[in-house]
Amino acid sequence: MFPAFAIILCSIAVKAQSFTVSTNYVSMSGNSTDSDIPSAPWTPTITNTSGDTLQIRWVRVEENIPNYWRSSVCTQYFCASIPDDSLTWTLLPGDNDMTYIHIYPYGNADTGNVVLKIYNVDIPSDSARVMYHCDVTTGIDEHNGVSFIHADLFSHEVKFSPAESGSWTLVDVSGKTIASAETQPGETYSASVTESGVYFFTFISESGFVEIHKLIL
Repeated sequence: MFPAFAIILCSIAVKAQSFTVSTNYVSMSGNSTDSDIPSAPWTPTITNTSGDTLQIRWVRVEENIPNYWRSSVCTQYFCASIPDDSLTWTLLPGDNDMTYIHIYPYGNADTGNVVLKIYNVDIPSDSARVMYHCDVTTGIDEHNGVSFIHADLFSHEVKFSPAESGSWTLVDVSGKTIASAETQPGETYSASVTESGVYFFTFISESGFVEIHKLIL
């Protein structure tokens, strides 16, 4: 007699993703004179497709932005403060929500990326990634103001180059003048501070144009 063999067929169910995102790449742009550059609302849209109530979480997994920029992240109902890099919220069956970010260029033209991982708290592998790319131009040359400004957090120094003659002043949050001088177009100037913090840089051109930048040094 031949031995009997039992053949057991096993099926592995692969659970579908519990939510969708409308896009994995968001392009942003603005001027260095903008105090706040937000991404477009509802881009991406996050939709609960599971039929269950989900706990959704975003976490900042990558931030390749200039060290003089800052970023913050919001959902439809909540905005995290600048240092926070994660936030959890509830998404009901069939509901939509969003993540969008704010870039604060502090007067500095450059480019940078922020990448968020959005995932189901109960099943962390159930996730999606969204890259936000921001391109900030000077937005200043048309005014013949400061054609270049760079704030360095590590050396606590600001460097700038005016496009026309004028004068500049650097003050702290109390209004105390840290440095000031007259300027000539095309020259590069610098000023440094002894304490890290928030400072305000003001340039007044000979034509009367006033330009103010909030800097973190």
